[in-house]
Amino acid sequence: MASTAGANVSEFKEKVNLWSDNFVVRNLCRVFVISGLIIFAILVLFFNDPTCKASGFLSTWKISPSSSQPASTVDDVPTNVSHLAFGLQGSEKTYHFRKAYLEAWWRPNITRGYVYIDREPTGDLLPWSPKSPQYRMNDDLSKLIQEIRPRSALMPRMVHGILELFREEHEGIRWIIMGDDDTMFFVDNLVHVLSKYDHTKYYYIGYPSEFVLSNYWFNFNQAFGGGGIILSYPLAKALVRDMDRCLRKYSNLSADLMTMACLADIGANLTPHKGVHQNDLRGDYSGFLSSHPKELVLSIHHWDVLDPIFPKKDRFQSAQHLMKAGNVDQSRLFQQTICHHRPTNWTFSVSWGYSA
Repeated sequence: MASTAGANVSEFKEKVNLWSDNFVVRNLCRVFVISGLIIFAILVLFFNDPTCKASGFLSTWKISPSSSQPASTVDDVPTNVSHLAFGLQGSEKTYHFRKAYLEAWWRPNITRGYVYIDREPTGDLLPWSPKSPQYRMNDDLSKLIQEIRPRSALMPRMVHGILELFREEHEGIRWIIMGDDDTMFFVDNLVHVLSKYDHTKYYYIGYPSEFVLSNYWFNFNQAFGGGGIILSYPLAKALVRDMDRCLRKYSNLSADLMTMACLADIGANLTPHKGVHQNDLRGDYSGFLSSHPKELVLSIHHWDVLDPIFPKKDRFQSAQHLMKAGNVDQSRLFQQTICHHRPTNWTFSVSWGYSA
């Protein structure tokens, strides 16, 4: 009995000693791990501190940046007019009398893009004016139209125009801007506004119509193409890649609604900007321009159905006259200033570059 008890006690002591040794080892391991992490953190912080000069030892820890990631890239350059590409939808028939609106704002050899027409130009369009954008013929979609039977043959042609412009313009493009041949764009304001957005992400920019029934008939959350549909390059690329499915799936919709639906499938919703004007109004437009929203004007559509916006001038002369002020400073165009003259109790409202 005594010998058995002694053996048990001896065995117990050995286990206690073993547990004690294991406990010490575990604690030592923890100390080494924690110490190692602290030392590593100190080295990293010390090495990355620009006020501290790296020693020869630390320099061996430095990870050189990959040569595939240069210190500066093209994307570091602020957005300018060369990053914009315009696709202006028209027809040979309408361009005879609409080209004057387009030439009022177009900057030859500076702005990039094309006017798209349905057949070769004739008559007074030849020779083609150097003041106009270069023209391109719309792709022949007759087979596709026979297959999908859209509500109008014009609808897929207008949406497909995004692909046609994308195909032409690649180098350095950040924004694809679609409009009509009777849309006036204000290029400097576009550059200023678009420079605030990250062109590497999906952006679909535009605005609904000022005419509430147009929104009711079509959609309150779509960009109207006459006022302008603005797509970041990555979004345009994704849409072009999916264009065939888009035209087939939404063949029963109008062109602008078709574009909105296809972009929604990709995951892009409208980013509204109040300076984009579809302008489904008619007649005297002066009241609207005199009370323009406190946003930079980006576009005005439907010049050929509005009354001339300046007295004693026709529509073309009005467009040219407006751009005289626009060429001085587009950022102030239509911006309001209200002044009150106390002695006479007169109040003046000035819409810069336009009316008082």
